[in-house]
Order: sequence, then C-alpha cells, then structure tokens
Amino acid sequence: MSKLIREVLHAFPLGVGRIKIDDRKMNEREDKMATFIMLINYTEEGVKGIKDAPNRKAAAEKLVGDLGGEVKSDYLTMGSYDRVLVVDFPDGESVAKFALSVGSRGFIRTNTLRAFGDDEEKAIIDGAL
Repeated sequence: MSKLIREVLHAFPLGVGRIKIDDRKMNEREDKMATFIMLINYTEEGVKGIKDAPNRKAAAEKLVGDLGGEVKSDYLTMGSYDRVLVVDFPDGESVAKFALSVGSRGFIRTNTLRAFGDDEEKAIIDGAL
C-alpha cells in the first residue's frame, strides 16, 4: 500500500466509516507492471562484436531485474529490427534507465513502445471522452 494511502488511513481510520478501501484492489494496482516493447537494432560495433552478444544479453537481463523489471520475451528478428524485447517494468523511469544504460554501451539502438494489455485497453477506452 502506498505511503499516501497509509497516511490517509491513519488520519481517517476505517472504523470511523468515512473511507472504505478494498485493500486487495489497491495491492493489485501497486503490483501491476507496465509492459514495454523494445525494438532493437545492432550498431556497426554491435555487429562486429556479435560473438559476445550472449554475454551482453545476460548482462542486460540482469539489469532488467535490478531495475525491478522482468523480461517477458526476447526474439531475434528479420526485417527492420534485429531484436524485439518485451519487458515489464514498474514505471517509465525504470525502462528509460534501462534503455539509456544498454544504449550507452554502443552496441544497440532502441526504440521503446508502451504496450497496453486487454484490461488496460478497456480502461483507456472506457475513460475516453
């Protein structure tokens, strides 16, 4: 439960009857991760050092975890992009840190998209004006 919610609950205890919060729903929202699709291209340096790519991939996956994220899927692709990475992160700041960190090494360039699942899409559409 967030600090703000805890403060509100402390100021207005549930027994008083002023505030009623379903704690399970609050925890579900807090545990919800945002999904991002990262479209990745190797730089010239990345292609030259492709033999070391498995080590860089392992380091990147560790960094995802260190930033509170989770790799959902990872694909080597053909076409406009060399790899597609689907990751969950707690927020946009975390994915930005990840993208800047891996991009600054000079082996890849990333293009990051925020992806919305079915439930999120429904909530967005329902909230549209």
